[in-house]
Amino acid sequence: MSRFFALLLLALILLAGVYRLDNRAYIPSDTPRKPYLQQVHDDVALICWRMTPRSPDPVVQWRKADNEDWIGATEVMKEDGPGPVFNYVAKLDQLPEQSPIEYRVLVADTLLGSGTFRSALGRESDAALKVWVLGDSGTGKRQQYGVLKAMSEHASQTEIGSGIDLMLHVGDMAYNRGTEGEFNGRFFRPYAKMLAELPCWPAIGNHEVKSSNAETETGPYFDAFILPSNGECGGEPSGTEAYYSFDNGPVHFISLDSSGGKITADSPMVQWLKKDLRSHDREWCIAYFHHPPYTLGTHTSQTARDSYGRLVAIREIVIPLLEAGGTDLIFAGHSHCYERSALIEGVYGYGEAPNHVVPGRETLLKDGKILQQKQDRYEVAKGAGTLYVVVGHGGAGVGLRGEHPVMDKFDEQHGSLLLTIDQNSLLLENVVTGGEVNDRVTLVRPTP
Repeated sequence: MSRFFALLLLALILLAGVYRLDNRAYIPSDTPRKPYLQQVHDDVALICWRMTPRSPDPVVQWRKADNEDWIGATEVMKEDGPGPVFNYVAKLDQLPEQSPIEYRVLVADTLLGSGTFRSALGRESDAALKVWVLGDSGTGKRQQYGVLKAMSEHASQTEIGSGIDLMLHVGDMAYNRGTEGEFNGRFFRPYAKMLAELPCWPAIGNHEVKSSNAETETGPYFDAFILPSNGECGGEPSGTEAYYSFDNGPVHFISLDSSGGKITADSPMVQWLKKDLRSHDREWCIAYFHHPPYTLGTHTSQTARDSYGRLVAIREIVIPLLEAGGTDLIFAGHSHCYERSALIEGVYGYGEAPNHVVPGRETLLKDGKILQQKQDRYEVAKGAGTLYVVVGHGGAGVGLRGEHPVMDKFDEQHGSLLLTIDQNSLLLENVVTGGEVNDRVTLVRPTP
């Protein structure tokens, strides 16, 4: 047989259906989203995927790693998706706490996907929680893949272990309009391996709201994620997937909608945030959303003319509540750069200035406080200051137009963050393309 006909025969076999590689089965284009994790909390995890229906129905099984006995999922649900495909969700429950869990998704003897993840940490756990934080990544270009490669390699080389527990994404994960096709090609395809082994907890970005509606909770963004609206993952029930909170280990996480909904003192999100901040009982509190309260990158927080005033509204309405509620760390994106603040408190106003001139630190001190600056280690009690980070350098074109006076670190390289958190300390590392850690800072709780 000639080489040409051999290659033609192989191509026909691949197009005909399932093929195997490294003892795994891979499904062709009728499974546009391979199995991925959602809502890992308490003793529960959700496995999601998208495919055309098949016979027999898919089966989802799990087991504690290195245990030979497989356990079936509690239930497998199917809902209408776009066109001929359906969204599938399987619920795993009664998972042992803080344990490596293997799962697999099967149709007859065909493996659709599999993964290993760590079940949620308990409130008093002494283990370190590892969190990947990124934003403005969804270009589908080499820069996005470079950021992913750098974090994958860095996480595998850390002394405390290779497993990342969860991803926080601060929005703009599927440029340019957050369509179904853009989510498939610029989010689910690049991160397929990661998403199979750690859950993504997103915040909606301004590019997602071009195709999704935060008020009606419809569109590709809301089809992609199953987010807790009833307080099922910890925190106060929000009644919407547009904003929510959850707990894992020593951390209470809060995801806000700065892109689609109203940001006013009497808006439902702001009223919910007040209740949620009062109700949580974790050692650390981390909030994240898309529009940054402080930046001089590809956007500026200095004027309400930028982004329809959403950066200013976040700073003047939301930030006072987060700081009063003891939030330790606040992430945002939208501005395509890396900026990391000093430890600050009460920098809410200063209004608009001509020519986007940002007042210096002396002026800021009249409005708020720069408590500690230019350190790589801050000893900070609960509610005694907040660190702000712009993490919009995950794949889109980067740039800085100046140095915002609350910020101590600035960078125009593509990258993302790794957090390592336990009951007593929070380590933040900015990992840029190429693998270098060019900013490292630790928050430490003072000893009694």
